[in-house]
Amino acid sequence: MKAPLSLLINSILSLGIVVVGCLTSPSTSYGKPANICEEGLISDQASLELSAQILDLQKKASLALGYTPIFKEVASAGNSAGFIEVQLEHPIFRSTVLAKLSADLSENGQALESVLIEVLNENNYNKGLSNLIFGATLSRYPNISRISLDLAMDNLRIFKQGIDMGLSHEEAFKKTPAYKKYAHFGFKNITITQPSQFNFSVTVSK
Repeated sequence: MKAPLSLLINSILSLGIVVVGCLTSPSTSYGKPANICEEGLISDQASLELSAQILDLQKKASLALGYTPIFKEVASAGNSAGFIEVQLEHPIFRSTVLAKLSADLSENGQALESVLIEVLNENNYNKGLSNLIFGATLSRYPNISRISLDLAMDNLRIFKQGIDMGLSHEEAFKKTPAYKKYAHFGFKNITITQPSQFNFSVTVSK
């Protein structure tokens, strides 16, 4: 029997976590529940390990920001295929978006492709929001086992620096913030392709 929602919220608030309109979603098309609440970062159906990681990231972000960001799903892929977009918002000024993630979900919810994670406003940099929004997305779509992205901006710059130092493509990618984020969640197998002279595409998997 599930605890009453009010009891769950009170327990979560005692940990310093903000929840707004937290509801358990119905089962997905591939048989696993949707793990993230409608708004908030509670994932009572996710693995204990992932839940602990998300709570830890949320606490660190809250300390750095001075408030706890709210998770919101803007575009849903129906849990199996399609475009998704999620974002972290200010808990009071809800039009203030702190970070957002967009990607294409495919292979019955197992692949996340063309991933783009953006942290908006320099004041929000280096506060763990990139890891937090990615972890929350994994909780919402728990079957993800492969991620693909094109290197850009800081990731591309650091990657090219590694190449210039004589590192292999794989070792150079391990220096990037993207790899450190994905490896934190167990995505450590790397495949890199170079579709053109200046573009590098990376796939990481478990």
